[in-house]
Amino acid sequence: MIIGPDGAPWVTEGGTNAIVRVDPQTREVKRWPLPEGRGYANLNTLTFDKRGRVWFTGQSGIYGRLDPKTGAMQVWDAPRGRGPYGITTTPDGDVYYASLAGNHIARVDLDTGTTTVIEPPTKDQGARRVWSDSRGVSG
Repeated sequence: MIIGPDGAPWVTEGGTNAIVRVDPQTREVKRWPLPEGRGYANLNTLTFDKRGRVWFTGQSGIYGRLDPKTGAMQVWDAPRGRGPYGITTTPDGDVYYASLAGNHIARVDLDTGTTTVIEPPTKDQGARRVWSDSRGVSG
C-alpha cells in the first residue's frame, strides 16, 4: 500500500487481483480488476508516474499500468517471467522495477510499456526492491 498523490491509500489487492483505492474521506472503495484471462498475478507493489498513472508489479510475471482517470489498464508479461516485485518512480519521472526471481531490474518506457533489462553487477542476486537517489540514479 502507498499513499497516492491524491492523498488516498492505494493497494495492490492480491486476494481479488485488483488495484484498489480507498477514499480517505468517505472510505469508499474503488476496484480496478486485472483483465480477465490474466490469472492470479500475485500483485505486489505500486508507484505513480508524473502523469498520475499507477504502475504495478505481480510476482507471477507481470507488470502493468492503470490510468485512474479513464480506467484504462494494460498488463505486460515481464521479459524474464516470474519475479517482478518492487517498483519505483525516480525524481525525473522514470519507472523501474526489480525482479526478485528474474534477477534483474528493468526500466519501463512510460509510453509503450516496453522494458529495458538492466543486469545487476552481482549474478543471481535476487533484488527485491529498487529505489533512486535524489539525482534519479536507481540501484
